[in-house]
Amino acid sequence: HLGDFEGLSDTYLTNNNLVIPVRFSAVQSGHYALSAQLYAGRRPIALLQAEQRLTTGSDTIDLKAHGTVLAGLKLQGTLTLSHLQIRKLPEKPGNRTHYGFGPEQGFSFSPPDLDRLRDTPASDPESEQRAALLQQLADKF
Repeated sequence: HLGDFEGLSDTYLTNNNLVIPVRFSAVQSGHYALSAQLYAGRRPIALLQAEQRLTTGSDTIDLKAHGTVLAGLKLQGTLTLSHLQIRKLPEKPGNRTHYGFGPEQGFSFSPPDLDRLRDTPASDPESEQRAALLQQLADKF
């Protein structure tokens, strides 16, 4: 038993992402990976994943659905986060990975207004800067 899913906190939008905070009460502190499927009615929208270090007791893991997945969807009613799977990752190589699962019915929620989300690819300014630097170095040879 890894712990208990305690539901969702209020969802919100930031940096072209819908953030879905999942509350989980871990029995042991450690590094955890959470995955879940996001549905609109019976239609799957996205597989969401996040990894995070959790302490013992109640904590939150933020799952993010990017705007490219949600922009332009004509959503009516609630979204559902289901098929939740949490893994406690091994502390060192050779140790076992332990698994836990969320409630079968998942968690339904009313998302904030998704009209602000855009269908533009995610960007990572640091990666772009590194790529430009490597290109400059390569051009010198």
